[in-house]
Amino acid sequence: MTTEIKLVNIAVHARHGVRAEERFLGQRFFVDITCRLPEGHRPVDEDLSTTVDYAALFKVVQSVCSERTFRLIESLGAEICDRVLERFPLVVDVAIEIRKPAAPIEGVLDHAAVAVRKSR
Repeated sequence: MTTEIKLVNIAVHARHGVRAEERFLGQRFFVDITCRLPEGHRPVDEDLSTTVDYAALFKVVQSVCSERTFRLIESLGAEICDRVLERFPLVVDVAIEIRKPAAPIEGVLDHAAVAVRKSR
């Protein structure tokens, strides 16, 4: 049995980007995160402390996005992965996708995205 905790389409307003105006004005980013638990893991007696609290996971994503400015969303994704593995010892693998709908690209697209994955 494999258990994954997922949060999909977390919306944050943050000041990340290479261009000065991106860092000054900020923009919306959308984050998906998947945390894989050890093979065969089952919560004990329906106790939240024996799994990953997705409200706490949400707060980690939100705080990393707002605490500091990253020029590259690749770096933002790596920092979120590091914090999740640090905060939740039960997580063996974390995968994140960050979407940037207002990417400064001359052309029509839905969004630019970066995916980062880290394992213990």
